[in-house]
Amino acid sequence: MNKKRRRHGGSAWSVTHIRRWSEYPGLTLRVAELKPAGTLQLFWKRTGQLQKSRSLQRTRADLGATPKEQREAAISIAREFFPEIAKLEADGKAPLPAAVVKADEVLTLGRLVDLYEQRGSLQAEESYRREQTKKLRVMAAFLGPEKLVASLSESDVNAWINHRRHPGEEGRKVRQNTIAGDLHALNIALNFAYKEKCADGSRLLKEHPLPDLVIEKEKNPRRPIADPDRYAKLKKVARGVSPVLDLVLDLLWESGHRIGAILGLRWQNILFEPTEAATLARELESEVGWTQAEFALGGIHYYEGRRANNKSYPHVRPILTPETCEALERVRKKSAAIAGAWLFADPRDASQPLKRWVLHRWLREAERKAKLPHLKGGAFHPFRRAWATRWKDRPDVDAALMGGWKDVETKNRSYTKSDVQARLAFIKAG
Repeated sequence: MNKKRRRHGGSAWSVTHIRRWSEYPGLTLRVAELKPAGTLQLFWKRTGQLQKSRSLQRTRADLGATPKEQREAAISIAREFFPEIAKLEADGKAPLPAAVVKADEVLTLGRLVDLYEQRGSLQAEESYRREQTKKLRVMAAFLGPEKLVASLSESDVNAWINHRRHPGEEGRKVRQNTIAGDLHALNIALNFAYKEKCADGSRLLKEHPLPDLVIEKEKNPRRPIADPDRYAKLKKVARGVSPVLDLVLDLLWESGHRIGAILGLRWQNILFEPTEAATLARELESEVGWTQAEFALGGIHYYEGRRANNKSYPHVRPILTPETCEALERVRKKSAAIAGAWLFADPRDASQPLKRWVLHRWLREAERKAKLPHLKGGAFHPFRRAWATRWKDRPDVDAALMGGWKDVETKNRSYTKSDVQARLAFIKAG
């Protein structure tokens, strides 16, 4: 039993490492009270995977009068969920299905989070669901899981903003865009509750409690950019940190794609044959008019099988340099490069893709070896900004297409940066 409060919204009380590994190997459960006297949450995960959660709809006081009784009851309740969770995993479902919303449902913050996770984000990607639910659970733990949603007011929002800006000794101060993301998540969940219907046809939430919610974005957001010198110095030491880090850097620098797109690649997505790459590119984007000449070195199929959204959509882009081809061939020879294998596999479990936090750790080590300061406000995204800035002299529509942006406006507003040489050129021209 862990009674120590963790940073960043950790548990006030929890019973950890609940297992039935003889029957359900690799599956671990945890029962946690995120806030004193709050609703208990059940968390579960498999080895090497991110955890999921649901509300148990009861408090620690419901489990017994003494700490021993509470612990034993928590273990007993959790153990009953193993068959249900295992069945859901076998069916390919992530969250537990929600019960029918009862007539005259008393909507608390804790219940809102559960319902939104189970019913309100079904069309979203799994990573988005986890991120939004995490934000909402931390906010609910601060304001109180039993707080009525209808009672939310501007003062509650201001209290949350103040808490994020001045979290005290146990927390971490965040910037305005992080706070804006929290409030966006809350507003989306409230809109869902306003539109959702109870079993009798009435609205789950009679009216939006925060209709005039103003979400301010950061006026001067941090958007660091990686220059060519930084890329060259990191490349020089990368292989001494990991045999694949230099290839990650090459793909970032050459393609301008997000790190998530690169870590999501499998060997079957590396199309060394020009005809195959060009054919698939035309199938995915018939309106572009790709030619085989553009794929002389082959192509890379990003976001295979992903549902298209504003940030990611399946597409093929050409491999641009022989150096990248050589790096891909080198890594392929040293790895089990079968079609379904990950291009960058987890060193501990080759069936899983490389975790982003592992890559972050490698990058920080490479920065120390190269004697480079860490760029505040970004790890790998500065390479995407560098790509957009490097090619800003090309037509916007072509640069956006090659870098994987859905629209030119986003690329120009958030990624393309002004530079000294361009400004001096304007001055001389004038």
